[in-house]
Amino acid sequence: MKKRFLGFTIVLCMLLGMATLPVYAVQGGKCGSNLTWALDDDGTLYIRGAGNMNPSFSGHPAPWYELRDSIKSVIIQEGVTNIEYKAFVECENIISIIIPESVTSIEKQAFNYCANLGSITIPSSVTKIGDGAFANCNSLTSINVSENNPAFSSQNGVLFNKDKTKLIKYPIRKSGPYSIPNSVTEVGNHAFQDCDNLTSVTIPNSVTSIEYYAFSGCTGLTSVTIPDSVTFIRSYAFASCSSLSSVAISNRVKSTGRGAFCNCCSLTSVTIPDGVEIIDAWTFDNCSSLKMIKIPKSVT
Repeated sequence: MKKRFLGFTIVLCMLLGMATLPVYAVQGGKCGSNLTWALDDDGTLYIRGAGNMNPSFSGHPAPWYELRDSIKSVIIQEGVTNIEYKAFVECENIISIIIPESVTSIEKQAFNYCANLGSITIPSSVTKIGDGAFANCNSLTSINVSENNPAFSSQNGVLFNKDKTKLIKYPIRKSGPYSIPNSVTEVGNHAFQDCDNLTSVTIPNSVTSIEYYAFSGCTGLTSVTIPDSVTFIRSYAFASCSSLSSVAISNRVKSTGRGAFCNCCSLTSVTIPDGVEIIDAWTFDNCSSLKMIKIPKSVT
């Protein structure tokens, strides 16, 4: 009798189009107007239906947030069209995720603090990735993009825009020296943030802008030369690079953003060339090893 009942349950689920959902779920519910979620007892979170996730999980956490420690993998099924802001924030035990071709956007901080996520593949349908989408993913070694994606590309696991003029994200767990490709003109927000295995970086003359928090927390970085092509160093660009001992700033830089080199406690020498007009608040805050700095007459 039990076997017949179980067979009937499976057939009924198939008839309802639910064959890919687990028969037994720890918990589940709605996560959008036409979306449902279910977490099975093996730690797989299934999201299915058609359309967007809830408009925002900022004021109200994702419905699976309280179960986040139990989530080990995520399967988003065809029909789901976005991954919402902070959808999987602090889901530290996720090791894999499947994103279907129906998804067009990955919003800001979607995978923030997914500390065990090792790699991710972005399908060709995705045309938007928000700032900090993969922030604090401390095990991330590669971000792969489908070849026919119209908006993004990847090279050796590093995420760029399609024509490689903007470096969007360098995976935190990649190690060793790195040379930014000559096509890059912008090192994006949070691009290298917390890449503590990055020992050196070569910034080519094509780069004109180093954006907010671009190298923040790169504790293995010991020196950096900012080429003459760079005109903007944004706020906190090199903050908390605790091993950084020397910096050469290009003579085309007009201003250093707020806190650009704060908490660089090993910084002993800084060259500020003529042409710099603004040294913003907290630029060298808590640079406890910095003994002397010469400020050129151009600074107003």
